[in-house]
Amino acid sequence: MKDSEHLKLSWENKLRERPFRDSHFTEAIRSKVMQRTKLRKNKLRYAGAAVTLAGCLLAAGLYTSWDYLNKDSFGIGIVNQEDLRVRHSYAREGVELLNVYPDPYLEAGRRMGYMFSFTEPFTAFKGKSLAITAVHPISGTRLVVSPAQEVTHPSSGYEGLERYTTSFGLPFGGIWRYEIELDGQTYADVVLSVSEPSWEISPVFPYEMYTLRGKKGELGFIDAPFIAGRSQKYMWHLWNKGEAIGNFQVKAVKQGETKIYDIFTTDSPGEASSDRVHRIPSLMKLPEPGVWRLLPYADGQMVDSIVVEVK
Repeated sequence: MKDSEHLKLSWENKLRERPFRDSHFTEAIRSKVMQRTKLRKNKLRYAGAAVTLAGCLLAAGLYTSWDYLNKDSFGIGIVNQEDLRVRHSYAREGVELLNVYPDPYLEAGRRMGYMFSFTEPFTAFKGKSLAITAVHPISGTRLVVSPAQEVTHPSSGYEGLERYTTSFGLPFGGIWRYEIELDGQTYADVVLSVSEPSWEISPVFPYEMYTLRGKKGELGFIDAPFIAGRSQKYMWHLWNKGEAIGNFQVKAVKQGETKIYDIFTTDSPGEASSDRVHRIPSLMKLPEPGVWRLLPYADGQMVDSIVVEVK
């Protein structure tokens, strides 16, 4: 067999495998969440103050201008203030059913770790599918951030789901409601404040004979200028431990907006090199000038983000 045929066969076999076999909510992340949980009260105090201020502004009528809350920028306009109140727990009829412990430095634009602590006995969950949907009340954006998975085992070392861990990314900051569903029915929800990430243009770095823009050792693409409304070829590089990727998408949000744009998608995401770097050719176009955040997804899960300027 020729070397090229052998490499092709090897790559085709890898495409049949699931990507990211590790949980992504690593022991390091789990330890960080537990060690920094004590910071949660301070964050809640600041977030509560922000929501209170927003309530005062609403009372003064400063948010009633449709020119400010327009559908193009924010989607649905004024929302119920209760939907914006940060809440890390959920209770039904006075009985607490759920607490959430997010990464203490929770921000949008990259994958972050969460630990959900359920209080009901494991029998309430066993054999059921559990999914998480993130809702941004102001814009009306709804994202399935943790697809339905059957619950088969309790948390390690526990009798129930006291430590249900997962990780995912959100496209932009703000107040988000996390809806937990069992067998398609809403079971509980929590509301968290997610920080807006930096909008500083992502740096470039050398790789082989090229200059890439992104995050060294994580992800990037061969740097080329973005001209509004003009399609351009870009070669993505993902450092992904050599695991196969079945689907690759790029979404984007513009600075100051919440609309999510679909930029590129492919079910044939290229090949992995000998140094376990995926090279994925793409054709991308951003519609207008400004600062944009590119959000690459591998098999439906956000990898990270890259900020670019469009001329």
